[in-house]
Amino acid sequence: MAKTKRKKVSDDYLALIGQFALKELRSGEELEAALGMLQRLMIKPEESLSPGEADYLGALSLLVRAYEERRRPADRRSPLERLKFLMETSGMSRSALGDVIGSRPAASMILRGGAGNE
Repeated sequence: MAKTKRKKVSDDYLALIGQFALKELRSGEELEAALGMLQRLMIKPEESLSPGEADYLGALSLLVRAYEERRRPADRRSPLERLKFLMETSGMSRSALGDVIGSRPAASMILRGGAGNE
């Protein structure tokens, strides 16, 4: 039987696992801890990450994404409903939206659902 060559796990990767194990996230507390680890690694310039740090960052990012996708219900609102929600929560007026897109009449038409918008 042929032997397969195993890649040695780097010490920095193992040290990061010692601080926060790579496993399925099951609570908000675990998510917060994972986000703290991500933040610590993401503030470093990408080119300064060691291979072990880069591997850990990639794996932990996948675990966080999986947790958030399981916990966040699918947004079933239409794009127009989302736009109106964002405008309401940020206090943006129709005229301010018009200023952003470059046409106040177009903003009114969009918000009324006209011109092929759903």
